[in-house]
Amino acid sequence: MSKITTLEYKNALFYLTNSTGIAKIAIKKSYSQSYSKHVLAKTCALFSPLGQIISKTDDVFAMIKSNGAIKSLILNVDTKGNVKTSISNNNVHWDGNLNEALTQYAFDQGYLRIRISGIKNWDSDNPLLYGNLVSDLAHFFKQSQQIDSAVEAKILFDEKEDLKESSSLIITMLPGASEEDYTFIERMIKEHPYYELGHRKYLNKLKKMGAIILSEKELKWKCSCSMAKLKKSLKMLSKQEKQQIIASHNKLEVSCSFCNRTYKEL
Repeated sequence: MSKITTLEYKNALFYLTNSTGIAKIAIKKSYSQSYSKHVLAKTCALFSPLGQIISKTDDVFAMIKSNGAIKSLILNVDTKGNVKTSISNNNVHWDGNLNEALTQYAFDQGYLRIRISGIKNWDSDNPLLYGNLVSDLAHFFKQSQQIDSAVEAKILFDEKEDLKESSSLIITMLPGASEEDYTFIERMIKEHPYYELGHRKYLNKLKKMGAIILSEKELKWKCSCSMAKLKKSLKMLSKQEKQQIIASHNKLEVSCSFCNRTYKEL
């Protein structure tokens, strides 16, 4: 089960996310291979908890555009914990160990847009200064939310490139945090690297230290598209547009960019 566990300790909030389940479905739905699987798993780990961190009452979108190997990437999480993802380039190859893949290769000269979608949309655009997503998300928290944070992720594949773990740790400091609290968190991050421990061991360590569990939020991969919606999209095309599509592709169909469900007009 994919889940976000929120804990409090030393005037800091710890968001521990196990996104392995939803990442596996995201990979399957998008037919992603090799390096694209790594990037998609990391995206699920880092951005699916945003619904618990920046807005629990509205949908949250994380959108990346770049000139790199992957041109477009979207993750949406709603208030119920339903997650859906879309990746533009699903077959980018990585020549080597997938666990050593560098996310910077995917995103060149790009930007990250975080959107809170409610009665009024709120957008924050940030250049991808680092390209590894971890530092870019921490930069977003600092620049757009005025929150001091630490962000880490663990993405692990086996020798067959099957996903074994997609998880993350996001720490945000509370307003009343003292210099002593900051020092403790910095030392903890250094002495207990999240990538070495992983989700389960890190969660157990926090519990033993006396951290208080504030909430647990289940995550599910779920697309909101339907055949009726896809059919409606086709109806919006003019007769001339339909004829042009048929002339170019010998068929008329529309597909959901998230789950790849396809509606064909016969």
